[in-house]
Amino acid sequence: MMKIEKKFAGKWVAIKNDKIIESEKTLTKLTKKVKNRKDQKSLYFTLIPNGFIAG
Repeated sequence: MMKIEKKFAGKWVAIKNDKIIESEKTLTKLTKKVKNRKDQKSLYFTLIPNGFIAG
């Protein structure tokens, strides 16, 4: 299972190969941030809920 740092709580993240490569407060900002990446089609986007992370 992928380990997620507390700093990503409440943010949208772009994931590739079980690693967070970018994060933003909104999905719109995140997609703009990664739109020029050559590997954009292989990215997975998800929202990390607040309070989800322990430790």
